[in-house]
Amino acid sequence: MTGFRAQAEYLRLYQLHCERYDRGLKIISAVSSSASIGAWAIWNTLSWVWGAIIAASQVLTAVKPYLPFEQRLKATGELASKFERLFLQFESTWHDVAEGNISDKQINEKLTKLNQLATDAFESCIKSPLPLKQSLRERAAAIATEYFINIYT
Repeated sequence: MTGFRAQAEYLRLYQLHCERYDRGLKIISAVSSSASIGAWAIWNTLSWVWGAIIAASQVLTAVKPYLPFEQRLKATGELASKFERLFLQFESTWHDVAEGNISDKQINEKLTKLNQLATDAFESCIKSPLPLKQSLRERAAAIATEYFINIYT
């Protein structure tokens, strides 16, 4: 259950990471293009600089659809939401186990079903592998540990 909580947190952090990159690229493109046109009109002496900045922002705009951040942002957002709902089911199952309400066979069946749902969710959302971000993984593990300390101790 701890590992699953960490996975859900990792996906949420990865979504935020992609969101920052995507937003940053959009802002850089908009500001550089708009500011360069204005600067070019005011300072004609460095027109080649402004023209180069405009060209670079146009290249960024043309290349942006092929960069993975927007697709990963959508995929990780959807998957993080699914994993959060699955975690609630994991937690409910854990409570049943802790209270002795279900047999070992039922525990195995529920865990198998939940793991299959997690695999299905991952496969339905993620079409290409996500690069591992070790710093996000470490933060996700720390957040998950803090969650369990706060809730269960």
